[in-house]
Amino acid sequence: MTLSSHIEESSTPCEGELWQHTTKGLFQMKHASVYINKKSQVILKLKSKHIGGAFSTNSKCIVYGLCDENSAWPYRTERDNPEEVFFGLRTAQGFLEFKCQNQAHKQRWVDAIHNLLRHGNWVEAAECSPELLKISKSISI
Repeated sequence: MTLSSHIEESSTPCEGELWQHTTKGLFQMKHASVYINKKSQVILKLKSKHIGGAFSTNSKCIVYGLCDENSAWPYRTERDNPEEVFFGLRTAQGFLEFKCQNQAHKQRWVDAIHNLLRHGNWVEAAECSPELLKISKSISI
């Protein structure tokens, strides 16, 4: 069993329904899942249904970072309702913003994505790090 396959088996993907804030200022319901692929990249997969569910579209993008703090929030000053709960993802396609049902729902997503980002970075560092290779070669029994 390789290091990356062990991480993939131990970390279940985060999956569920979220409201995505679109570039036009509207909210659209998306089925989202976040997971680590075979290249140790954290992937966001979004599925949206159109025309009453007659057809759906899928999109995937690499997640580079997570934004859940008010100070680092690019669009937070535009919102005045403190009851609305948001988090954002920095992806290859740009910044994606999601609205959650409540604080607990947001925290579940934020914690799961943070853990996946940490695991993805750890796997990549462990598989590519020359320092680790030097240590493992120096320890021989």
